[in-house]
Amino acid sequence: MKVVSKLSGIDSLYLLHTTHEESQRTAEGIRDTLSCMIPSISLRIIPFSDFMGIVTTIYSIFEGTKGRDVEYSVNITAGTNLMAAATCYSAYYIRAKIYYSLNGDGPIDRQVIEITAPKTVDVSGYRDLTKEILRYILRCRDDGAVATGSDVAQQFGINKQKAGYHIRILVNDGLLKKSEYIGSDGKVDGRRCALVLTSQGVMIANTL
Repeated sequence: MKVVSKLSGIDSLYLLHTTHEESQRTAEGIRDTLSCMIPSISLRIIPFSDFMGIVTTIYSIFEGTKGRDVEYSVNITAGTNLMAAATCYSAYYIRAKIYYSLNGDGPIDRQVIEITAPKTVDVSGYRDLTKEILRYILRCRDDGAVATGSDVAQQFGINKQKAGYHIRILVNDGLLKKSEYIGSDGKVDGRRCALVLTSQGVMIANTL
């Protein structure tokens, strides 16, 4: 209720509950209370202990409502830790803001916290070569090596300008960063830049 009070202009609300009688009764009570404030309120059943089942339910809501100007928010205050984890996982992919409500009194702005989530990167629009380069840099990392722009160009048989184009995409999206290149003699080689995956870059590269 606090989260709904903080977020104005909600057009649709989906209340997720399990088959447990108390869970369903609570969801119905919230629906009845908010029906005069929100045009569309729907109840959806989620499995109690099936992580991907919860994710699938949330993603199906996204698929049925997505549009250019649609914004999403999720509330992880109630439910089990597994439900909260599955909701946060889903929120990353549907670009939803995550909210949590504290148990206490005081101004709503202090009671409802927006949880900072990493920037969502839509790699579906990447060219195949961009994805291949990301995977290649991950393989170098896993092998204990450091990739450079020249390495990328040589690996894929492209010139340095083309390699730089794809590298810039990954850098701009926060998946990759450039760092000083330390040679085998332990000294900085100013002629080269090391390509280092960010933590988000590692995660995404592992899913491609």
